Amino acid sequence: MDKVLVIEDNQMMRLFLMNYLGNDHDVSAVESPSEALIWLASNSASLIISDYHKVDSTEFNQLKKIKSLSAWSNVPIIMLTDNDKSEQRIDALKFGVADSMSKPFNPVELNLRVHAVKKLSQMKVSYKTAS
Repeated sequence: MDKVLVIEDNQMMRLFLMNYLGNDHDVSAVESPSEALIWLASNSASLIISDYHKVDSTEFNQLKKIKSLSAWSNVPIIMLTDNDKSEQRIDALKFGVADSMSKPFNPVELNLRVHAVKKLSQMKVSYKTAS
């Protein structure tokens, strides 16, 4: 089973995501991007789900660091934004996430998006190795 890493500072949301996604995925969760960097130093993930962090914040810069490291540059990220804020979704897409969703969200939709992003990522890997 592929590993999903959740980066979420809200403990209730973190636990919810772990429990809900844990039905179909192997899920680990950390509170911040800095904890994610430590976790990723000795673990691997096929997908990262992160809550939104303001552009130019320390947390956002740590997410950029994760994306810049060669071992993690191709790992897709789904970003969870606050209260349907278009500006946050645009920032997330400019950052290079595979997908974004606004909180609150339908958990079934999130699970479907996780499956779709993972499938697309696997297709990209297959295409690169076949080329």
